[in-house]
Amino acid sequence: MGREVGDERIVHALRGLEFPALKRDIIKHARDNGADEDVLQALDENLGEFEYHDMHELLEAYLQVNLF
Repeated sequence: MGREVGDERIVHALRGLEFPALKRDIIKHARDNGADEDVLQALDENLGEFEYHDMHELLEAYLQVNLF
């Protein structure tokens, strides 16, 4: 199971993210937005190497990892 960080922290870190976005772009955007290390690690551990088309798809993928 990946690192657990609340989805509200993820959404806050990714505000203004343009889609579609690859995992590396998502992490860079979060870092540029001042996300803390827990959020950055959670994104890295919980997101697959995919292109995400919107925030809903990204959060769905993130939360899937944390449900099991």
